[in-house]
Amino acid sequence: SRDDYASSSDDPAVPHLLCVVQDTGPGMDAETQAVLFQPFSQGTSKLPRLAGGAGLGLAISADLVTIMGGTIGAFSGGLGRGSPSWFTLPVRPPDRPPER
Repeated sequence: SRDDYASSSDDPAVPHLLCVVQDTGPGMDAETQAVLFQPFSQGTSKLPRLAGGAGLGLAISADLVTIMGGTIGAFSGGLGRGSPSWFTLPVRPPDRPPER
């Protein structure tokens, strides 16, 4: 539901863009979900790693979304099921119309 996606804005007049990406991977447990957006986190070590990486992508994404006034998160249906991740960003109209 819409209430599952937290907003960092207390102003209901500010609309937010919601982007959801459905992952079809192996899912994640609660322990993995708790550290998912931490630097150098590699997800679960219980499953073989099929891709390399330093574990910085989601941490950088979380920092960028936060700087822009949004929120980021992920849900999990448990191991064996994909995990949707999401972010919201405030969408504010410009102070003035663009010049022509």
